Amino acid sequence: MKSKTRQRSLRLAIAAAIAVGSAGVAFNSLAATDTDNLLVTADVTATCAITTAPVAFGSYDPTDLTDLNGTGTVTLFCTNGTAGYVTLGQGVNPDTGSSDDVPVRQMAGGAGGTGRLTYHLYSENTRTTVWGNTGTTGLDDAGDGTSHDLTVYGQIPARQSTATAGTGVTAYSDTVVATVTF
Repeated sequence: MKSKTRQRSLRLAIAAAIAVGSAGVAFNSLAATDTDNLLVTADVTATCAITTAPVAFGSYDPTDLTDLNGTGTVTLFCTNGTAGYVTLGQGVNPDTGSSDDVPVRQMAGGAGGTGRLTYHLYSENTRTTVWGNTGTTGLDDAGDGTSHDLTVYGQIPARQSTATAGTGVTAYSDTVVATVTF
């Protein structure tokens, strides 16, 4: 019995020696090296994204002698190095004579939805420069890879006595398309 155990141990020892020796041979045979460069690429798209927050005027009193002001926001995010230009359309209820240069915007509402309430949107807080829909009436953005809030300054002129009452489902509203060109 001892002889079989010895033979078995001897065989295992020889197999282990061969395995260690072959591993050394295999490792030594992999000792030479060669290199090459792995190119890694990606395209960065020149793009801009635009979102808006509404101009909410609140309650308008047609007997008040002062204009009603409100603000909203156009948020712009452009790829670094991609300049954007933001324009505001005339809205879905423009008055007669309205143009992209000088929009005469109106909200619709009141009983039957036939009432109109004139309002203006401006690009600065003094409310003198109308924010329009042309290459000279919009706002530039440098496009530096960060998000920018552009304030929309709104104003409803005082004493619009033709406006009919409207709240809830008959409240006055308009939709203006904000566009970024890049």
